[in-house]
Amino acid sequence: MFDVRSASSRERRCARAGARAPRSLALLPAMIAATVAAGCARAGDATTAPAVLARSAPCASSGMVTLGVAQGTVADCTNGGVTVTLTGGGSSYLIVAQFPTEQTPAQLVTYTLSTVGLATSSAGDRAPAMQWPTAGAGAAPATRGPGAFIPTRQRAVDRLLLARARTIARSPWLGHASRSSAPAASVAPPAVGSTRSFHVLSSFDAAHPAWKSVTARLDYVGGSVLVYQDVAAPADGFTAAQLQQFGQYVDRTLYPIDTTAFGQPSDIDRNGRVIMLLSPVVNAGVPAATCYSQGYVAGFFNAEDFNSGADPNSNQGEIFYSIVPDPSGQFSCAHGVGDVDAEVPVVFLHEMQHLINFSQHTIVSHGQAGASWMDEGLSLVAEELGSTYYEARCPPPSCRADPSQLLPDSALAFARGFMLDSY
Repeated sequence: MFDVRSASSRERRCARAGARAPRSLALLPAMIAATVAAGCARAGDATTAPAVLARSAPCASSGMVTLGVAQGTVADCTNGGVTVTLTGGGSSYLIVAQFPTEQTPAQLVTYTLSTVGLATSSAGDRAPAMQWPTAGAGAAPATRGPGAFIPTRQRAVDRLLLARARTIARSPWLGHASRSSAPAASVAPPAVGSTRSFHVLSSFDAAHPAWKSVTARLDYVGGSVLVYQDVAAPADGFTAAQLQQFGQYVDRTLYPIDTTAFGQPSDIDRNGRVIMLLSPVVNAGVPAATCYSQGYVAGFFNAEDFNSGADPNSNQGEIFYSIVPDPSGQFSCAHGVGDVDAEVPVVFLHEMQHLINFSQHTIVSHGQAGASWMDEGLSLVAEELGSTYYEARCPPPSCRADPSQLLPDSALAFARGFMLDSY
């Protein structure tokens, strides 16, 4: 059925029409809810959205739909497809395809855009919105199958840890950490090559969480980030040079994207930095048997690390946990250096927002954890900010394998095609 409704103002619709549409065209083979909003009509058209107008038509309808500026219509269909004809005359439209599920299938979906009365048309295959690029230039090739792109497991663990964070926010151990987190002069960081132990969450079972103790070596010291790697990481993973480059990228590019938008994290360990720990324990958290069908966990933030030493599993610091490159699949499904280099930055932006959000609410402000839906929404915005970072630096047609594509290559991993589905 079609539901015609008013949309946002002409100015905002014009700013996003065309530039954002393709990232939202996550057309999937099942019920497709296509939102069609009019915008950027001829100069001089009214810019005030009209009153909400209710209209309905059968899903298979190919009748003409006429929309004023800032009006919208929704076609919610269960028969596998729908044809919508929109009036032309110089008008422009933003078309967003939505799918009401969290799982993205690992196959291409065909869509067709055509004009009526003219000899031009276009058709193509769109990859699922969550299909990220694999290796970057000069990096190792991807080693996992297409099923590993599915974000189901990552999101499930994210929800689990956010729920745990709300409980931890009421912990008396956290209260002690909060009182001891008064501002202090930043201490000198440890030396590169030094080691320390960490407790790493090894089971994502909500009823039976478990931790493993690991020893990690400090491989990168930046102004905002320390990068440790588990000494048990596979030898065919990051080279020393690759790890330095990866650390610089997280420290100098990704970290400022988050902190500029969401503020600074707390500093309960008084080192003036956030720790990034790469450990095969994270890889092994999802068995290889389900990794390719349900996805894997590329990284996470665990609020338990804000507890004091009275909690034996707390690392007492601001920490992001990540998978390590494991090309041979020693610990779970295989991840090449290129896979980690392409995918972990997206998860870092997402989880770093959670870390900032939690620490600002509970450690800095001594309050309770924020609303989960808002926290998750802001983390999706954090991912999108990674895309806009590259979009601002690479206006078309630069930085694009295909000069006709709207987003630069480096932005593709961060663009969140499902944001409008969820919010």
